[in-house]
Amino acid sequence: MCMALTSTRPSWTPLFRTAASTRGVMFSKPMRPGTLKVRYSVCNFMAREYPAQPVVGVGAVVVRGGRALIVRRGHEPRKGEWSLPGGLLHLGESLADGARREVREETGLEVEAGPIIETFDRVHRDADGRVRFHFVIVDVVCWSDAGEPVAGSDAEAVAWVTADEIDGYGINPHAKAVLLKGLQTPRPPV
Repeated sequence: MCMALTSTRPSWTPLFRTAASTRGVMFSKPMRPGTLKVRYSVCNFMAREYPAQPVVGVGAVVVRGGRALIVRRGHEPRKGEWSLPGGLLHLGESLADGARREVREETGLEVEAGPIIETFDRVHRDADGRVRFHFVIVDVVCWSDAGEPVAGSDAEAVAWVTADEIDGYGINPHAKAVLLKGLQTPRPPV
């Protein structure tokens, strides 16, 4: 929900972005027939689907005891596929903080975030060739010392895998390469 400012008073009414709207400008139900009421959003709306510009995401290769944590995605894009935990980076959030938050939300684990191990873009087009999703994703390696992962908000399932078990989950070749890179990244001394 976004807080909307109208010409008269603030409203906590949910706003719907229309194809005719621009960033921060939303159209709502008219006050009386034949009129169009324009609202200006206080929040900065960032669409994941059919975005106006690329969206920044963060992924986490969580490593423990020679195994990497994978999740079965619960939402599009790639719903139902196994991959690494991750999601959108929030405004003002560091990559390390974003990776820790995403792992916590998707698996319940607390992790120590390490270095960036991969940066790439992923573009998905619809049947008409329009950009449906465009993500710039930064993957970091993380280490987990304790706790058992449980599928959370954006995950249908979680699993620990060794390098030899990755192929059994149908993980795409790029995600596999990132997982292997994370498994080979040494943990810095404490």
